[in-house]
Amino acid sequence: MIEKYKNNYSSISFFLALLFIITPIIISIYNSIFGDKSYTFWYVYIVNIGMLSLMNGLLGYKLKYKKIDKVIILFLLALLLSFIAMLVSGNILRSFIGSQLRHSAFLTYVCFLGFFLNTILINKDDYKKIVNVFIIITVLMCIISLLQNTITFKLFYYNSYPNTAKVNYPYNAIYYNANHFGYYLSFAVLIIIFMLFNSTGWKKLLYLLSYSICTYTLIVNNTFGAYLGVLLMLPLVGIFAIKDKKKMDYLIVLTIFIICSVFITYHGFYVVKNNFQELFGSSGTSNVKVLYDDAGRGRVGIWKKYIGYIKESPIVGYGGENTANKFLEEHISPRSPHNSIIEIAAYNGIPCLLLYLAGLIIMFIRYFKRKKFDLKTTGVFLAVGAYFISSMFGNMTYYISPYLVILLGLLFNLEKGEENEKSS
Repeated sequence: MIEKYKNNYSSISFFLALLFIITPIIISIYNSIFGDKSYTFWYVYIVNIGMLSLMNGLLGYKLKYKKIDKVIILFLLALLLSFIAMLVSGNILRSFIGSQLRHSAFLTYVCFLGFFLNTILINKDDYKKIVNVFIIITVLMCIISLLQNTITFKLFYYNSYPNTAKVNYPYNAIYYNANHFGYYLSFAVLIIIFMLFNSTGWKKLLYLLSYSICTYTLIVNNTFGAYLGVLLMLPLVGIFAIKDKKKMDYLIVLTIFIICSVFITYHGFYVVKNNFQELFGSSGTSNVKVLYDDAGRGRVGIWKKYIGYIKESPIVGYGGENTANKFLEEHISPRSPHNSIIEIAAYNGIPCLLLYLAGLIIMFIRYFKRKKFDLKTTGVFLAVGAYFISSMFGNMTYYISPYLVILLGLLFNLEKGEENEKSS
């Protein structure tokens, strides 16, 4: 039995990762059968895959590597501090499982670790299969979301909110929030760009079409943080493209992005132009010099509120989503942090945040120390960068954040694979 597992743990890792990647299909089918969205089914599905991934990741890692990498040690320590934050919180159950909507709590963080450990066991030859399945599903979600706003019946209940299926929320696909779909699209666009760079013939045309559809959806989705994530990564994509002799491909990609940015409108206003004005608290004029509390659609005010909470409990935080009580004490409707860095610090304490960031920094340093910057690794690295930037305007959710964790697992595996080749 053990010998059989030794020969198959990588295949199991691939299968578990695929089960998560096809989540949009599973949820679309569920919505169609039951006529509405369900928080509970979705979370139970993710937790089951996450826990299976954790078991496979822990067992497989011992077989693949001789010692525990410092990045994993840092992530484990961060998880330990999150556990302590849960124990000392005012509401242990809420800190363990979170709220019905986001579940930004300890159990979800355990699943994130499971996805990460599971992903680093996948054979590199299987990466392309996972990415192509991801791209196909992403393009289908974009097309259905765009069509849903031109037809009267609910197709898979896309663009609707749970328990209010008659209400239309433009371009959120299967997600409960248009912003969350935007964060998803931010790294999807970067991944497609590098698949385009690495292809020829009819496959290149298909990737180009996929890129165009996803870029259009990203902008009309109207999630500015996600747009900024892609925008700030494009110059780095250009540097790599010039170095790797992909100048023409990059010019095509950049031209499509600029055209979409300049000309796409929604309900009579230019989406990107309006977003830049809103970022600085402007309601229509560009001469705004001061950041108001309503800047960035109210996020600045929320960030200030959460920074105050962090100062009150900087070491252990308040536990997962327990800041809701602080809002209620002030007779304010509870709001999430809308910034993943602030979220980790507020819920789990500053030391937990520093351990998490230290793990990421080590992985990034390893990337820049590479002697050869190949398409695969650079594509994953910049996709992580795009998501990380967009997450500065959003929350860690159980159905979107695992994509970041999987990308980090892919990056870790590529880096560790290179180290093993050097040491062999």
